[in-house]
Amino acid sequence: MHSFRFKLGILLAIIAGAFIVSQVVYRDTITSMHDSVFSAVDTLEIVHRAEHFHSSIHVMLYLALRYSEQKDGKTYEEYKTRRTSARNTIDALIKSGGPNGDQHHVKEASGQPAGDLRSVFHAFAVETDAVFSGADEGTSAHLEKARLLFDDIFRNYLTVIHDYHEARLVSLRNGAHQMNKRVTFLFYGQLIIIFLAAVVALAFSDRVLLNLYATTERHAFSDGLMGLKNRRYLDDVVVGEARDLIHKDAPFSILFADIDHFKSFNDAYGHQAGDKLLNEFADHLRQGIRRADTVVRYGGEEFLAILPGADKAAALAVAEKMRKQIKSADVLLPSGEQGKKITASFGIASFPDDGIRKFSALLKKADERLYLAKTSGRNRVVC
Repeated sequence: MHSFRFKLGILLAIIAGAFIVSQVVYRDTITSMHDSVFSAVDTLEIVHRAEHFHSSIHVMLYLALRYSEQKDGKTYEEYKTRRTSARNTIDALIKSGGPNGDQHHVKEASGQPAGDLRSVFHAFAVETDAVFSGADEGTSAHLEKARLLFDDIFRNYLTVIHDYHEARLVSLRNGAHQMNKRVTFLFYGQLIIIFLAAVVALAFSDRVLLNLYATTERHAFSDGLMGLKNRRYLDDVVVGEARDLIHKDAPFSILFADIDHFKSFNDAYGHQAGDKLLNEFADHLRQGIRRADTVVRYGGEEFLAILPGADKAAALAVAEKMRKQIKSADVLLPSGEQGKKITASFGIASFPDDGIRKFSALLKKADERLYLAKTSGRNRVVC
């Protein structure tokens, strides 16, 4: 049992270890995929905000130019809306810039501090606001400065940010291909692990579990003292086989054997001598039957032999041979001394000779004949 537990523990440890390793790799892969997806989303959000900021300041410049020509109040209201949108967008852009959500992203992409972008935008807004101040003097100069600042923002910040994040997206795309390879490798790796675990489990079940089952079955159907089949084997196996023989009209015989005066022998020499005698008696029965026959310890000093294919005459010959062999055999006690010789009585029932088609009735008939042999003087065969 300890050996079985050890081997079962090894098998379970192998399966558990393979499962844990695969799950760790699976979790790391899923975590990497999660991080890559969120990194891609963050990158796209930053690019979108940069594009929105670019669009807002471009419209601001366009509206300032149109206002300088038409002095339209509606244009000024639209301008204020765009300026507010641009200011909010630049704040969000700087706040969310970079993979860690800090303000180093803009500097990393453009080489300029994030505060510089806000300062340049402020200077740009000052120039475009001046166009809407109402004074015509200097409008062209303000527009010109606004154009230069717009070009500075676009060239030194927005274009660089766009290129930087486009490169990040390319890197993420390549990483996604590598991730796909890892997931595919993990998938087939888990299949291989499951297959190997199944092979190991089958080998284990074949070499250990089946052997254990055979050992358990052998012990369940065997007598612990003599190694003969026991009463359970008679009830669970022999009865079914005998019924099949009856159904096929195949002849067989039941032979009951009992040691004469066994209690007296046991009382005279002790239980150890009695156990030794039972073992020797079982050996005589084994030697007297064929390979196809079965000997069962029916209980105490009573034994039962099933002889397939043997009619009454054949069974009688087998029983007589056993009886003579037992009568003539020396009996050695556990001490090595010579014990009193023993004899045995036999009762036989045969199918179809006795005209009985039920195994239980045949068993009863053989038992009755054994009893008759005992009461009529012992050391004889009744059939």
